[in-house]
Amino acid sequence: PQPEMPNLQVGVHVPLDNGISVSLKEKIWQDKYVDLKTLLPNARPVQHYTVALADNDGTPALTLASRPGQTRQSLSLVQWTAAFSVYHYVYIQRHLTSSSQ
Repeated sequence: PQPEMPNLQVGVHVPLDNGISVSLKEKIWQDKYVDLKTLLPNARPVQHYTVALADNDGTPALTLASRPGQTRQSLSLVQWTAAFSVYHYVYIQRHLTSSSQ
């Protein structure tokens, strides 16, 4: 009888830290505060702008202003778990010995 092989997934996988900026990773590695929402691709804040064109005495003026972000929403348990998995993945890249603790 042949030993049973574990069910392994074979193929191309995207790393958990895909899309996480180096500056955000540095904050994690330095044990600084990180909003877990910034680690989720669908929950990252989107910058919104207001564009206005005005006529000031015959001279057109274009104004670009940043609008305030949306109100903060809490993460669901599933979102929090996914974000923490990304946080842990990034953290152990520099603190491998802390991973087993």
